Formats: sequence, structure tokens, C-alpha cells
Amino acid sequence: MEDKTVESETGKKVSKRPPVKLYDPKKYKGKKLLIRFTHLEFPKAELHFNYRGVKYELADSQEISMPLEVIEHLNSLAVPESKYEVDVATGQLHKTDTVLRHRFSCIPVNLAQLVTKKV
Repeated sequence: MEDKTVESETGKKVSKRPPVKLYDPKKYKGKKLLIRFTHLEFPKAELHFNYRGVKYELADSQEISMPLEVIEHLNSLAVPESKYEVDVATGQLHKTDTVLRHRFSCIPVNLAQLVTKKV
């Protein structure tokens, strides 16, 4: 396995990987969509993440133009949440259901953007 670190002049180990670029909507050339980002897991918290070498910083209730693949990725993230009931006869808990709770929501601001004209 190849070591991806190198020693700097100060003696600290530094990664040889290129630095992560911050997302700039003006420089992105692919298909984008204006969305409103909502952090469902921790309301009013910011989200910082990397997706394919690009760094994204999103605030709760922020409107931002983002690539479709990133929007689909964020909307697909969910965590399992189990439901429990008390058994009347024994008083013990037993699992009744497991549902998926979404972590984030990226809703288009203008739904007309999603409609494409077919010629």
C-alpha cells in the first residue's frame, strides 16, 4: 500500500493529495437546479461535506443552485429508526417496525425548472 503522506519542512506529515476546491455555482458547467436546503436531522445546523473532490457548505433554509447528482445524493441519505411497543402481558419492549428517516431535504424552489420541453 502506497503512503499518501510526505513530511513537510516543519516535520509534520502532510497529505500529497490535491487540496479540495470549494463549490462555486458560477464555475460549474453541468445541469444545476435552484433548491432550498433543509437540515432535518439537526435543524438550524450547517452541513459541510465533500462530494467527488468538491467541498460544499450549506446552511439550513439556504437557497442555492446545485448540481443534480449532489441533490439526488443528499435526498437519498436516510437513517433507520425503530418503533417499539410494550407487551401488555410481559411488560417487555418488542420492535414493531423500522422506518427510514431522511437526514436532509433539497426541494426545488421553482418546479418549472424540472419540466423539460420535448420537441
